Amino acid sequence: MFIELAKVSDIEDIGGFISKLNKERTSHSGYVGLNVNEIINDINENFIIADDHLSFVIMRNEQNEMIAAIGLDMDEHSAEVWGPYSATINVTELKKLWDVLVQTFFNINTFYFFINKLNLIQQKFLRKLRCKKYGRTPNFKNFKKRFTNFT
Repeated sequence: MFIELAKVSDIEDIGGFISKLNKERTSHSGYVGLNVNEIINDINENFIIADDHLSFVIMRNEQNEMIAAIGLDMDEHSAEVWGPYSATINVTELKKLWDVLVQTFFNINTFYFFINKLNLIQQKFLRKLRCKKYGRTPNFKNFKKRFTNFT
């Protein structure tokens, strides 16, 4: 497996990958739609950064198939998190993906997650990050300084 910063050329792959997973309540993230074309448009409008890259980090397997993705819809120092999305990897592997994201976008200090209450894998991941739940739905937020003691 390898992890990389996504490129603009990955938009359609990311859109299809997310659309497929986001249709299932057990992997749904509330910031993201269900329709692949809407997701692709959102990525085009909000996630392109300098040098032909996206504010997404993706994980691929040995066959170069996308197996995980996480993105940031960023403001100056905060971001709404899209994902992490994965159908096949565990929380430890998601943490590796997260580490690359946080190191790449070091200027982001506050992260907001909005996930489906049936998305238990992501809730477990967020508890490991010591995210604080707020509101009546599974909304979480965290600050970068809390991410150092993940086990």
